[in-house]
Amino acid sequence: MEVNRWLNTCTGAFQWNHTSTFVTALEGNSDQCEGKEMKLKMAIKQIVKCDIKKENLTDPVVLPQADCVISAEILDVISKDQDEYIRYLRKFAMLIKPRGHLILVGLLNATYFTAGPDRFHLLKYDENDIRKVVTGEGFIIDHCDVLKRKAVSDLTDYEAVIVLTAHREK
Repeated sequence: MEVNRWLNTCTGAFQWNHTSTFVTALEGNSDQCEGKEMKLKMAIKQIVKCDIKKENLTDPVVLPQADCVISAEILDVISKDQDEYIRYLRKFAMLIKPRGHLILVGLLNATYFTAGPDRFHLLKYDENDIRKVVTGEGFIIDHCDVLKRKAVSDLTDYEAVIVLTAHREK
């Protein structure tokens, strides 16, 4: 709903302009911020819900396989154990075409995060664990960065952020 509200420029919708400002500054085109956001909105063809419990994550919509799938910490939150992580990663992998890419962002050695008064589970794993899972699912790792945690807070207990890119050979 929130993405639809942003896409249709509804009053009160979450504003992502901080992201486009950051990207255009990196590119050295900070004067083109508004144009970049409009171009992104025009490129979006469809917003679909994802249900990890279904074999086809986007059921009833059947999507063509994608060039790239990004998973940013979602597998850490929804997976109770490593077997579940593998099962869910396999479902995401089915969305990727041959020679397509997977980008994973996760929290290493984390066990929880808090939001307001609530504490939520995170799957604990290390860099070697994630590398084994990704290669075990038939991906070739192209790049892996581990960024050590700098700020300490009792809101979460992760040690580092991992950003891993990989591709499917077939």
